[in-house]
Amino acid sequence: MNSILLIVAFFVAPELRAQVAVPADFPEAAASPREVLRQLQADPSAAPPIEAIRTVESSLEPSDEVLDDKDRAGKVVEVFSNGKAKVQYSFRSRIVPTESLARKLKPEYVPASPACYGKVCVGDSVLDAKGSVGTVTNVFSNGRAKVQYSVTSSILPVAELSPRTASVRPPEFPPAIATKAQDRVLDAADEIATVVEVFSNGQAKIQYSFTSKVVALSSLANEVRGRPAETRAACLNGLCVGDRVIDQGGSVGTLNAIYSNGKAEVRYSFSSPIVSLASLAKAR
Repeated sequence: MNSILLIVAFFVAPELRAQVAVPADFPEAAASPREVLRQLQADPSAAPPIEAIRTVESSLEPSDEVLDDKDRAGKVVEVFSNGKAKVQYSFRSRIVPTESLARKLKPEYVPASPACYGKVCVGDSVLDAKGSVGTVTNVFSNGRAKVQYSVTSSILPVAELSPRTASVRPPEFPPAIATKAQDRVLDAADEIATVVEVFSNGQAKIQYSFTSKVVALSSLANEVRGRPAETRAACLNGLCVGDRVIDQGGSVGTLNAIYSNGKAEVRYSFSSPIVSLASLAKAR
């Protein structure tokens, strides 16, 4: 009897089906989204990763936050049977076709989770197509997102946004090296910087002494680190950090840092230039 009621509810109340986000790979034989939600509430550990969740659109309702086809944000006041809705914007209201509106997505699947569209979620730090870093504040059902920058905000396609990731290893890098936040790196101009954020499109925001910029990870060389568990210094090509070295000009200094591109920072009495590791020999 219960199964019959669930099947009836599934076909009679499409708005109920659309009010929850369902795992993309959830079995088609599931009785209804209400049953799906009940099962997940009973065992939250069974919830799939956020990438596996898709948010299903529902019918527009009063108080829904929406984005129109001109990227203007508003709130639905009334919905009419002729396919139109009254939308309140900041300083005025308009009657618009409901098909021109995209709903603000909400975390209805797991209340503690952020609202997401694909792999972009509210709260994500993202890199846009122009190389600017911002924070996602809203995502909409038409695949657009509101991004907040330092002093401005923009509505952009989610497809143009690259969310921050824990670490990225470009194909050009040695297999053992991945770049992550806080890594010390050497850029293409032999300037030393620190990684602030790494993005999924293979770019990173790096911080110099007084400025920062976004660059391709492939243009960076990571500082080679020793093995903490063995308290060993970083070494490459027979030279290790801390070694006394002599360069081709006969100057003696201390090897201060080694980078994955075969370059090194050498500390002399009054300077610390970046030189090729191949140009150095261990001082005897």
